[in-house]
Amino acid sequence: MKLAKRIIAFIAVIAITIGPFSSLQDVSAATQKDGYNITISNVTVSPSPVNVGSLASLKFDYNIDTQSGNAMKPGDTIKLSTNIGTMFGNLPSSDVPLYSESGQKVATATITGSEIKFTLDPDFPTDRNFMSGSLYTGARLKALDNGAAVGSPVTKPLTIEDASTNVTFKVRDAVPGTNTGGVPANPSLRTINNRLLEKQGWTSAYDTARIKLIANQLGSLRLFNTYNNIDSTFGTYQEQTNMMIVDKIPRNGVVDLSTISISAVRYNWTEVPAGGNTFYAQAAPGTVMPYESGSNWIPVTQYFTQITQSSSDTYDSFYAKVKAQKMSYGVFTDPATGGDTFIANMSNDSLKYTDLEPSLAGINKIKDIYGTNGPSHGNVVTFFAEFDTHYPEITAVETVTNTGKAKSDQAEDSASVSYTIDKANGTAAVAAGSIRVKAVDDIDGTTPIAGAEFKIQTKIGGIWMDYYIRGRKAAAKTNASGEATISGLSKGDYRLVQTSTPAKYTFLPTRCLSQTQHLQHLVL
Repeated sequence: MKLAKRIIAFIAVIAITIGPFSSLQDVSAATQKDGYNITISNVTVSPSPVNVGSLASLKFDYNIDTQSGNAMKPGDTIKLSTNIGTMFGNLPSSDVPLYSESGQKVATATITGSEIKFTLDPDFPTDRNFMSGSLYTGARLKALDNGAAVGSPVTKPLTIEDASTNVTFKVRDAVPGTNTGGVPANPSLRTINNRLLEKQGWTSAYDTARIKLIANQLGSLRLFNTYNNIDSTFGTYQEQTNMMIVDKIPRNGVVDLSTISISAVRYNWTEVPAGGNTFYAQAAPGTVMPYESGSNWIPVTQYFTQITQSSSDTYDSFYAKVKAQKMSYGVFTDPATGGDTFIANMSNDSLKYTDLEPSLAGINKIKDIYGTNGPSHGNVVTFFAEFDTHYPEITAVETVTNTGKAKSDQAEDSASVSYTIDKANGTAAVAAGSIRVKAVDDIDGTTPIAGAEFKIQTKIGGIWMDYYIRGRKAAAKTNASGEATISGLSKGDYRLVQTSTPAKYTFLPTRCLSQTQHLQHLVL
């Protein structure tokens, strides 16, 4: 009996935009050390100028090969000298992922004040004597004063081996005071939710649901309640350490990694009028309380570190990696089911409200709530994550309930939302950047085959190579319905290769289907 493959593929173009970096120095320098030829180029710091005390990111290209020509080995380390610690804090910084051209995670970088160390991953190709790519830290480096003063910026060279770039440090100008502002006083206004987690979700397209998670609204409410009492039952501000958000997508749904975004939430405010507030009897006239309408949702994904799943990660080990890195997130894919779980660490001790909105430092009352003298020392306490999810196992109409969980060292909470996925009608192209495969028995053409494994390959330098998505090999195994989905493909040409099958079936391992053939054999 031979295994026949019917391919269901939905492939859409994904546009990827990378924001520009300032202070770009198109320079490169070659170094020979420790048995390696090392070339570092295009060292950039963004933003530049950078305000003292604010966060910045580092990016540079590298090209490294062994002088002997021998292959590099998993566990090998490559050390680059740097003076970054004289200019930036928040070090050491670890778990910065490095990727190959095919998207495979091949190494991890650790940055200290005087050294950037690459450690090759267990999955590093055993026949390769070189590595090249780019390192990007995300906005996790905190600018030191470097001798800068108000009106007197300072420019210094940041070096990595023999390559360098100039970085300018400045002290932000003082912001003049203004009136309180906010929403006009109204005795019938209610303040924000006093929950550790709020969850929203709705169907946004065929097979697609948009998920939104608001973490630690309670923290923002307590910033205000500490400054002036709104209601004693709300409590006073307490930092939520190890603030973890977990959202396991139901029905083995998958997260579209390209849609993940994170925002800082800075709530608007209003004052209690002279006659008091209907809902908060304890609040004296003039009390400032947070208010939802007119709040500012500021994109801060660039300040978060994306943690990638390695081939050896279990759920627990991946969760621990995210927990170890403040302001980080990642998606764990269950190897057995293919279902995804979104995990984020929303703990923050570096990103400040005034980094994002300098004018807050000059607003009466508000500067003592959101400013550096406030209860959180000015650190952002509420974050908002959103992303698209897809449901390859659902074939008709089904209502699913999605439950998110928040847990810190101080408290925990959960929130659920239900929505309906409707695949009963229509032939829409769904799950942009996805390939759906269905394996059936070749004799009757209908019996589904579970346990058949497939992978995606792409051409690099004229050679077909395994394709990696965010450091994970693009592969999947068919479920009981004979279906498997591989999601997260970016624009390009691919081929599908079967790698295994249940024992009673056979397959042709050399038979591949191109992207064009997938579309010619489209089945809904």
